Amino acid sequence: MIHTLNEFSVSFAYRHRETTWLIHRTGKDTPIARLRKPEAPDSLKPYQVYGGPRLDELLGHVANSIALAVDGRRLGRVRLRSKQWELRGGGLSTDEEWTFAQDGLEALQGRPTGLGSRARHAAVLGNVMDNVLTDVVLPHSLRYRGSTSEGFELTRRAGVHSRYDVRVHDPRINRLLVLSAVAYFESEHGDADVRKILPSIGGLFRL
Repeated sequence: MIHTLNEFSVSFAYRHRETTWLIHRTGKDTPIARLRKPEAPDSLKPYQVYGGPRLDELLGHVANSIALAVDGRRLGRVRLRSKQWELRGGGLSTDEEWTFAQDGLEALQGRPTGLGSRARHAAVLGNVMDNVLTDVVLPHSLRYRGSTSEGFELTRRAGVHSRYDVRVHDPRINRLLVLSAVAYFESEHGDADVRKILPSIGGLFRL
């Protein structure tokens, strides 16, 4: 079950009027969960999350900032606060404050980790590379944690096509809300993946 996963990857497929995610246990080829919505990825309609042996058991719903249980109960919220300032010599730099607020747990703060993640927020890099280019050449990781929880981390792999690796360090963390964090992050940092326009313009393109 997805709720017991400690490490997994996320990949994406796009069809005409349909967006699909596939969740794989790290190192395995067979998906263990599927997220689907009959819309473009930037639509407000939430994804339906399916699991089970045939990937036909509804597990809940995921949107960019919230996750819902099967019965519609809200599981928590993911928030982003962005700050921008002008760089010396021109251009803008952006600092992001991510918050993962799961109902019943302490709110976790998301911080960039690793050289690639920190470099993309540096003034020198911000002067010469835009966000799309940095997403292509550098991985981008966020580590969510708090004073009473080791939380989880997500990493967008470098490359044109969006792929994510997720590690959960606290078993209390709800995996559906983690997927909401991935969805929100992808909406902010997935512009390099041009396949995302296909549900709007038609055609078929898969990973």
